[in-house]
Parts: sequence; C-alpha cells; structure tokens
Amino acid sequence: MDLSKVKPVNLLLQLFRSSSGQLSIKSKLILMLLLVSGFSTLLTASLGYRSGQINLTNRVFNQLTSVRASKGAQIEAYFRNIENHTLTLSEDLSIVAAVQEFDAAYQQLGSTPLPPNALKTLEQYYRKQFLPRLDKFNSGSPILESYLVRSPASRYLQYQYIAANPNPVSRKQLLDQASDGSAYSRVHSLAMALAHQFNKPIQHLIDSARRVSAGELASIPVSNSPDEFGELGRSFNAVVQSLRTLTALVDHKNQENERLLMSVFPSAIARRLQRGETQIAEEITNVAVLFADLKGFSRLVTSLSAHDSLSVLNDLVGSFDDMSERFGLEKVKTIGDSYLAVRGLSVPYLDHDKRAIDFAIEMLGILRRFNLERGFQLGMQIGIHSGDIVAGIVGKSRVVYDVWGETVKQAYGLSQSCPSGSVLVSEVVQHRLEDLYHFEPMPLGENGQPGLRGWRLLRASLPVSSEAMSTP
Repeated sequence: MDLSKVKPVNLLLQLFRSSSGQLSIKSKLILMLLLVSGFSTLLTASLGYRSGQINLTNRVFNQLTSVRASKGAQIEAYFRNIENHTLTLSEDLSIVAAVQEFDAAYQQLGSTPLPPNALKTLEQYYRKQFLPRLDKFNSGSPILESYLVRSPASRYLQYQYIAANPNPVSRKQLLDQASDGSAYSRVHSLAMALAHQFNKPIQHLIDSARRVSAGELASIPVSNSPDEFGELGRSFNAVVQSLRTLTALVDHKNQENERLLMSVFPSAIARRLQRGETQIAEEITNVAVLFADLKGFSRLVTSLSAHDSLSVLNDLVGSFDDMSERFGLEKVKTIGDSYLAVRGLSVPYLDHDKRAIDFAIEMLGILRRFNLERGFQLGMQIGIHSGDIVAGIVGKSRVVYDVWGETVKQAYGLSQSCPSGSVLVSEVVQHRLEDLYHFEPMPLGENGQPGLRGWRLLRASLPVSSEAMSTP
C-alpha cells in the first residue's frame, strides 16, 4: 500500500517539503510526528479492516458449510427412508400385484394419443406455474425444454393429473381419478379408495389426538373394529379416560387448595399468592383493628379434655367468624383464646369504626348465649383502635398472614385494660362515633400505652360476676 497516494498523508508531505526551508527545527519535528502518527493510524485501520474482512468471510463460509452439511444429511435421511419403505413394501404380495397392474396400465399409455391441445396446455402450465416458482429459489433462468418430459406416457399422466387438474398447486394430489376412461385411471382410483379406507382409522385417531391436545376430553372416539386399528383405538380411549380422570382429580385438588388458601388468607392476598408472589407487604391506611381476649377459658381448660376444650373453642370462634363476615371484618388470626380482626383490610370502607363496634357488641351477645346454653362463665375484653397498619406474609416454611404497627399495639393495650364483658375504644374512635354511641372515659392502668386514652362503651357489659371474668 503506497501511503503517499493517500490524500491526507500526501498533503502533509507537500506541506513539509514546501516549508522545510522556512520552518524551525521544532516545527519540523512536530510535522514529522504528525506524519508518523498519521501513517500509523492508517496502517492500523488498514490492518483492522483486512482482519475483520477475513474473519467475517471465514464465519460466513463456515456457516454455509454447516447449513450445506445439515441439508445434505436431511436429504440422505429422506431418501434412505424411502428406500427402506420400498424394500419393506416389495415383500408384500398385494403391493407387488398392485405395482404390476400399475406398470401394465402405464405401458398402455404409451400408445394412447394425447387429447387435442394437451401439449400446449402442458407447456402453459410449465411456463405459468412451474417455472416461475422454480425461478424464485434458483439462480439463472430455467429453460422449458430441460424440464418438459418427452415420454408419451409421462406427458399423458402430467396432462391428466397436473395440467388439467382443477385443484390448486398445493392440492393436486386430491384428484383420485382422471375422467379419461383409461386403465391407469381405473387402477389409480381403486388404489386411492383402498388407501383412504386404510388411512381412515389412522386419520380418525389423529383428529382425536388433536382434540385431546386442545383440551377436548369430553368426546372420546369409539372404535369397534377387530383389527389392529381397533386395538389401537381402544388403547387410545383408555389413555384419554385416564387423562380425563386425572384432570378431574387435579381440578378437584386445585379447588380444595383454593378454598384452603381463601380460608387462611384474605382473598386479595390469596390471589397474589396464586400468581406466585412471595414477598407480600403493604401499608394500609384508615382501618379499624379489633382485639378480643377471652377470659376464664384457661380455668375451663383444666376441667376439660383436650378434645372437649378444642371443640368449645372451635364452636365459639366459628360463631365469631360467621358474624365477622356479616359485618365485613376479616379475621387475621387467633392466638390461643385471643381473636384479632380488621375492618377495611382488603376493601376500604367509610364506616369501619361503626362496623367494628357493632361486631364487638354481637361478640358479647354470642358469648352471653354460649354461657347460658353450656353453663360456662366466660368473659371477654375487647379493644378497638383505628389507624394505619402494615400487613404482609411472614415466614418461609410455614407462612402466615399478619398485621403489625402502632394501631395493632394500641388495640391490644385497650383490650388488656378493658373490664371483662366490655368494649374499650380509643379516643379516635370515640370522637368519630360519639353521636351514635355513649362512651365514658376510663383510665387504662398499667397495661395502657403512653399517650392513649380509653373510652368505655356503655350498655354493652355482660351480667356475669367480675371475679369470674377477671380470672384468666
């Protein structure tokens, strides 16, 4: 490569030669450095370009070689498969007899004259249909004479089954019999009829398999034929029946899991768990938190068996759960004989404070009836506070849905300071509902939270002795 012919370098050389007698030594050195740097840059760019060109050419060549080898292997496998099928069919006497009939009928076509304008129609087909399609995938211009057959029998068959075939190009094989009355057409029609009859049960199974893969398990095909196809159909039916049974079992288990999930978690959280979310935590504003503590149950447990005490607790908590759904509260959890519920957890409400107090009054009524029916002396302390909470999934192996925050803490403190058989609310709740309910201020004692003032709901106490209520 002659760098003196490159315009930037040539310009610098001319500048250096013309000013060599006028420039100082420092200027000449600078010009020489510029020439050397320009030369090295051009040399590096030339080498990089050449290296990239060679690398790209090698990559393209290797890719084309790989594609050619892959296509060659596919073609060899295709013809090897045809060869194997031919060898297998050549041992069948019925196939041999059919081939002999086809060969005899084909030989007769050699002396059968072509219909008028048949050769012209065949040439038009090649020019308008075959050659344009071939030209799309090959370089150069195909020549008609190179592809047009010369044998009279071959031209006859190409005219009847291809050029004069009314079916489109991709469906020419659907013509079973040409309307020419030749022996070849009669043999071909009989062979196609037998082939259709042979392939009918196979096609039936293929269509059934496609319906099954699409999820249509309700309609199972019935095959009563005594041959191998009938046995194959019955085996397929057994597989489909087993698949239907397993699908129904999976659906049933999924419904059970969904019901269990909905019973353990709020509906919104359960749907998020079903979508695969694991880290679920959210801040929820303006909710009513109710914390209820059952009093006297610990003493009752000492006089009952484990099964009986569990039955008593389940009956009572089940009644609370039914009533909570009526008032729109969501039970978060039970901790022994304590009950925690929230109004406005999944869906925000404007009357969450009122609904929480109404639910608390109903809880006391349920407990009063429960005591009268069973002769127990159980009491309940209920604390209600309104504010903001944080809710989320806690744990890894045994996950639970829990709520926490200052609002929950203060609701618990109110329940611990509340007399048995009463409802104690925070000043926030009292201020909102003072026109609907009557409250009286109440000191919280040592269990109260700093800065929290309690208000006791009037006319909501149970007529039970305070001694039984205050004993845990």
